[in-house]
Amino acid sequence: IVKIKIRIPKKLNRKQKDLLEQLQKVGL
Repeated sequence: IVKIKIRIPKKLNRKQKDLLEQLQKVGL
């Protein structure tokens, strides 16, 4: 599994952050 570090702005909503985390778990 390749871990891709995505720069997440601190202003992002928790919902968007959770979505990004889920996408990372899927491997995108």
